[in-house]
Amino acid sequence: MPDLLPRLRMNLDFMPSPSPEHPGLFIRDPYRFSDAMLVIPPPLVECLQCFDGLQTDLDLRAALVAITGEFQVGELARHLVDTLSAAGFLEDANFAGMQEARRREFAEAAVREPSQAGSAYPADPDEMRETMGSGWRARKPRPIRTAICLPSPRRTSARRADGNPTARRTACCARSTRIAPS
Repeated sequence: MPDLLPRLRMNLDFMPSPSPEHPGLFIRDPYRFSDAMLVIPPPLVECLQCFDGLQTDLDLRAALVAITGEFQVGELARHLVDTLSAAGFLEDANFAGMQEARRREFAEAAVREPSQAGSAYPADPDEMRETMGSGWRARKPRPIRTAICLPSPRRTSARRADGNPTARRTACCARSTRIAPS
């Protein structure tokens, strides 16, 4: 009996390859359970639809035969499955182990390193202080005014002279808050 193929994880990032030398579909794990990044060549991208948890290895082989025109595709099919699994991109036992190890590592860590340092903001602490300080020091604190409007418990069903129902009455309170510089 044919084996069901594991499902491709749907929380991965899929995008065109950023490298003109390596065209295809670029796949990476934004949750960093896996550090792997793969580029699936254009002819094999169509095969990824076989990894839906419903199709079998025979379906994958049939897709590869249609793409390559060759009947000996067993090794290519096995390589594709093994590569996706080793990268942690399939919902299988390998990914479950990777996920559990990362979560345990995170829970046991004495220090939680910033995951976006160097990409979303400067990695160097002094440069980060300068970046954050320059934008915040230039501004003078201003009072913030907020209005809180609550519906009145009384509501009338009277109509205005133009025939429209009267608007619901509201009670508004304005509050002023001052932000103190640190």
